[in-house]
Amino acid sequence: DMIITLPLIECLKRRFPKARITYFMSTPYSLQNPESGGRILENNPFVSEWVEADITALRTVVDSPSYDLAIDLSLKRKFSDLLCYLSGAEVKIWGKFRAIPRNFFWSRRLRSGQWDRREKVKIPAGLSRVDQFCTPARSLGARCSGILVPKIYLSRFEKDLAADFLKQAADGDHALIGFHPGSMSRQERLWNARSYAAVADHVAGQLGACPVLFHGAMEKALAKKIVRWSKHGIKTVFEKDLRKLFSKISACRFFITTDGGQLHMALSLGVPCVGLFTRKDIVRYWYKPYIRQGLLLPVEING
Repeated sequence: DMIITLPLIECLKRRFPKARITYFMSTPYSLQNPESGGRILENNPFVSEWVEADITALRTVVDSPSYDLAIDLSLKRKFSDLLCYLSGAEVKIWGKFRAIPRNFFWSRRLRSGQWDRREKVKIPAGLSRVDQFCTPARSLGARCSGILVPKIYLSRFEKDLAADFLKQAADGDHALIGFHPGSMSRQERLWNARSYAAVADHVAGQLGACPVLFHGAMEKALAKKIVRWSKHGIKTVFEKDLRKLFSKISACRFFITTDGGQLHMALSLGVPCVGLFTRKDIVRYWYKPYIRQGLLLPVEING
């Protein structure tokens, strides 16, 4: 979800180039994934700072100069309401982006410090999720034109890491093809191990490329199955550091994985992807900008 909001930040910064934009980010949601998703924002030229939205964030808000605008995209409404209130913002925008019909609201702060009656703004039907999140920026006069694609930015050091990884993982001048089996937290979206192994063997045998299997802590057993079923040697990568993971994914010629965060990561790094979907109806809603830019080839699977 956070990656999908990146074009909104870019549109706001282009509309208000002198603005200081602070992104308050949810804390890590599990022990298996201890890294903050806020690290996605590192090196992003449109964000001034990011802060984990825990109890210490309240001190950050109180100690900062008053904000002019608060945009609340969170589902944790009580805590985000408190952050918006303490920010001193004169205007608050928040939305029900997952509700049907989808809409967002405006409120202005009264002299008493409370918010006035909300003004409802309907989000046009048929928009992709990226475009839905950009509607508040448009309401502020931002020109969100062209193809709005989320982007993760790498530093020069991270690009050098990618080049080093490519030399180590690829045999000679062979292309590096990345795989990820998909998140075990979304098992209904997973593809079977034998099918992954068969594609990896085709990549190695017919295309002469080097398949590399990325996985998280929860996918370790599934990754072992894929390696066991493969007739060729598949290199595996388990990388806890989120930024190093981005570097290694960016070294791939293209990436194959199921619908989920790992697919959004690769696409936001500009890596062409083959996306595996068990539900074809969600493709255009979540991935329309990537398809329009020619980065994503969606393929329907049966598990």
